[in-house]
Amino acid sequence: IPSDGLFIESSGRSNHRFFLILLTYYALCNFYYDNNNESLPALKMLWRSISDAFITSDEMTNSLFKFSSNPNFMNGEPLMICNMVNLIYPTTVSRPRLLQHLCRCSIRQRLAENYQLPDGIQKLGLPTLLKNYVDLEYD
Repeated sequence: IPSDGLFIESSGRSNHRFFLILLTYYALCNFYYDNNNESLPALKMLWRSISDAFITSDEMTNSLFKFSSNPNFMNGEPLMICNMVNLIYPTTVSRPRLLQHLCRCSIRQRLAENYQLPDGIQKLGLPTLLKNYVDLEYD
């Protein structure tokens, strides 16, 4: 069923949301099979840069279960990998992001639109703590 012509619903989720679920699962798989892999820090940085609500392990499990035709797919390792999503953000309930985070995304978006990202962050005159936050150095 089309959704305003922008997305085709996939198990009740937009293609955008389902893509984030698959991307997150892929990065967690890489981390699961190779702990020295840099996918987890990269994934955390990605989630710092977007305004979407965090993916919960239940949402990931349900989406991937509907995606797979194999009823045993979500047993064993795939289920453990889905539960690793709590390494990114330890929550069991999907909720909107904090206003502080949405402001960071908005500032970064405006800088990007004006071709000032990442160098423009230094020119904003922000205190070091805020500058580091906008520069995705911490949550």
